[in-house]
Amino acid sequence: MPHSTVSPIIADVLRCFRQTRDVTSVSFPTPGFSGAIVVRANGPVGDFCLRGWPPDALPERRLRGLHRLLMHIHEQGVGCVSVPVQSEMSDTLFMRHGRYWQLEPWLPGTADYWSKPSEARLRSAARCLAKWHRAAKLFAPRQSEAEWFACRIQCESPAVRERLQRIRGLQHGGIHHLKESLPTNGRSEFHDIGRHILELFPQAATAIESELAAVKHFAFDLQPCLRDIWHDHVLFTGDEVTGFIDASACRFENVATDLARLFGSLIEDDSDAWQIALEEYQRQSPLTAEERALVQRLDRSAVLLAGITWLRRSCTKNEAVSNDERVVLRMQIIATRLERLMRTL
Repeated sequence: MPHSTVSPIIADVLRCFRQTRDVTSVSFPTPGFSGAIVVRANGPVGDFCLRGWPPDALPERRLRGLHRLLMHIHEQGVGCVSVPVQSEMSDTLFMRHGRYWQLEPWLPGTADYWSKPSEARLRSAARCLAKWHRAAKLFAPRQSEAEWFACRIQCESPAVRERLQRIRGLQHGGIHHLKESLPTNGRSEFHDIGRHILELFPQAATAIESELAAVKHFAFDLQPCLRDIWHDHVLFTGDEVTGFIDASACRFENVATDLARLFGSLIEDDSDAWQIALEEYQRQSPLTAEERALVQRLDRSAVLLAGITWLRRSCTKNEAVSNDERVVLRMQIIATRLERLMRTL
């Protein structure tokens, strides 16, 4: 479709790329909650994703480092990543209309594991993640990018430290504040589930805090990790993964963080499936005994904290998430997993 049929800002940005100068149609996929503008542009040379980062999102140095990391991973033969292309200004990132913009090929596939689960698909996801990690470990960041993307040997896990801080803060007034912040007039499914999660939190928090505290000072190898690789960010074509999307949370961490995030979202508490997934991953990239134990601790702490994150976004950040069916579904899953977790404590 002509540029004139879309907003002047989107049309202006699309003209900055050779690949989207003659687009035939544009569409706006279901938006996420990051505040980014995401546009799918179809044209003679293929489909592309135009992303406009929120004005206060990530520092420019981090975005540029992320682009270089994705290019490196792609050059290592990992085909499930999409690499930003250069604009007419010979740059993969540029400022226009108060935002940083980038354009990348639209990856094929659908995030439909929940509706079409299978062992073959689970194994494919595990293999792709292991290949991504192996490639990322070889990345050589520039000095300006090292604070996010450097490899570090035998260090404490940032995820463990950050989650301990969150749990302790919630135990010392945070939960009470959230309860006070929930609307008292009217009811919604989101807030009903939220109240249930808040009631369960104190019963589980002490045990999960102890689990994390026990490994707080353990030394792990750290490297670039996705950190937000979950169901909706994994695209399948048939039984094969054809896309890992949205690497915006990427920074150095232990690989256990990605394993917990991905498999916790795909297979929840299916112990047999967990064994299959971890065995498949380790065929490509072995884990230490400490890393395998860390995966479990990070998954359990994610179950404890995930619902709190959504409640905080709704109550203290004034985000309109409580009426979003996708968020309500996620809250239902979180509450069910938290109930199961309670039975293991």
